[in-house]
Amino acid sequence: MALRRSSRNIANNLSSMLARTSPLHSHATSFGFKQIHEEEKSKMVGNVFTSVASNYDLMNDLMSGGMHRLWKDRLVSKLHPFPGMKHLDVAGGTGDIAFRVLENINSASRRATQHGPLDGFEDETQIYICDINPNMLNVGKKRAIERGNVCWNDS
Repeated sequence: MALRRSSRNIANNLSSMLARTSPLHSHATSFGFKQIHEEEKSKMVGNVFTSVASNYDLMNDLMSGGMHRLWKDRLVSKLHPFPGMKHLDVAGGTGDIAFRVLENINSASRRATQHGPLDGFEDETQIYICDINPNMLNVGKKRAIERGNVCWNDS
């Protein structure tokens, strides 16, 4: 009788555990240290970027010990930006890579003008930033306006 009660308790506990986990288990993904429904993940990721947008670059500095600056500089150096270049920064967020590209192009323009005219290349240079998170783009837009040498189009 005790054995039957024990096995019944185990079966009940097991079936209640499976009932709680099976719907989640079939379409689950991880978010941080927890399992969530796949449908929830994109909203949760978006919320994270929305909440950190104004401090995103500082957060990158703290989490990477400044290393993110080195790999971004390396990336831009590999792009070899030049006056007249068209650049698309996908998932560009706050614009930190796009601004590095622009600084590199401006530096190249200054060096080139020391040796003669550029034939209008400055006007043809176009840098686009796109990102799924409007808060991240708003931080980039604010930075662009503060720099004063960038035209920002919200389309």
